[in-house]
Amino acid sequence: MNVIDNHFPVELTVRPGKNVISAETAIATGDSFNRIILEYELSAPAEIAFVFGDGSSDSFFLEASDTVRRVRFLTEGFLEYETKKDISQIELRTLKHRDPASAVTIRIDGIGFESVEHPASGGHTVFLENSRFKAGALLAWGGGLSYFEDKKCPFLEYGNLLNNADTGRLVQQSYYGKGDEDYKNGFYNHSVWCYNPVQGGNLVNQRSRLLDFDVSGKEIYVKCRPRDWARPDIYSLSHMENRYVLNEDGISVWNRFIDFSGYPLGKAHQELPAFYTVSALGNYVYYSGSAPWTGGELTYQRDLPFWGDQIYHPECHTAVSASDSEFWGAWADDSDYGIGLFVPDTQLFKKGRFMYNGSPDPADAATNYIAPLCSLALRSGEALEYNYYISAGFVNDIRAVFSAKKDVISNFASFDKFACL
Repeated sequence: MNVIDNHFPVELTVRPGKNVISAETAIATGDSFNRIILEYELSAPAEIAFVFGDGSSDSFFLEASDTVRRVRFLTEGFLEYETKKDISQIELRTLKHRDPASAVTIRIDGIGFESVEHPASGGHTVFLENSRFKAGALLAWGGGLSYFEDKKCPFLEYGNLLNNADTGRLVQQSYYGKGDEDYKNGFYNHSVWCYNPVQGGNLVNQRSRLLDFDVSGKEIYVKCRPRDWARPDIYSLSHMENRYVLNEDGISVWNRFIDFSGYPLGKAHQELPAFYTVSALGNYVYYSGSAPWTGGELTYQRDLPFWGDQIYHPECHTAVSASDSEFWGAWADDSDYGIGLFVPDTQLFKKGRFMYNGSPDPADAATNYIAPLCSLALRSGEALEYNYYISAGFVNDIRAVFSAKKDVISNFASFDKFACL
């Protein structure tokens, strides 16, 4: 890492009534780079922009922080092997919704530059693997989970159990909110569509912007700027992060979302997360009794319709609570083999099948879906964090894995912060 110390610390202040301030900051980086490391303190959320030696520019959102915060950002074009060299100017840009009577000040304590090696295998997918499972995150689609294989699966036709046919599939973050008076709604599925940051990309398969990633040991970290689902060519005004940790019994996933739009996001059922499997796992399995985690009989829904058809919604929704649910659902085949998702402290499980044809192909248009939901009043500038767990195998084994996690994983505090429970 090439860290430039002689220019810092430097302070930039956008005065009341202004929107941007620029500093002529000639930094000769020496070698080319594709990642910027920034150490800063900031009085309010803002956007920082860098003008490079070739005249191109790039910008990123920053969270407010009253102590020194360290962040990393890949430069635009990283996945196309593009690099940058030198910085001629730094700009601090205020966000649209900030109080115009208030100043916004950033103190930059240091800037570093790195040349990050491009992932060498699997296209834009990075993998974790152990003796039981193989998991992959698709960097080109925001780092969404695109691959999960059970290496001890007894059925040869199964490889990847996740559907990844387009940017709307994957296992990924997706959130819903309102725009403001200047927001131009998109149109999708015969409906006017709201503000909808989606980790993978948008409805025409334009991918989200990869902002950072790291693979070390049994862990993958990713950060992206997601697309706004129903608006071609538009990125959302938000950031998403994931941390995937592969274990011998499944994969643990940490999620973080923060919005910078200033929109009145309102309260909506949020997908926590959106989860898509191969069509071959066509039976939905869950617990619906009154004594959770005591080994009671499971419920099977074998012919679920498409979750998006209003007429079928009663079949595709199951209300859950700590008194009558184990907070998991699985898609399995007729032998009871499948993949399951455990997300504690949610309110509702939405599920269904689309174009069911029994195909084991992860690229097939047919898919099955789960989304644990909470009605959350997300607020711009405040981060939502939550955790979930994925495992595969025969249903009783999946249930046993989730039972072992029931006192380890909790989302109550995070969801309660946004008025879910």
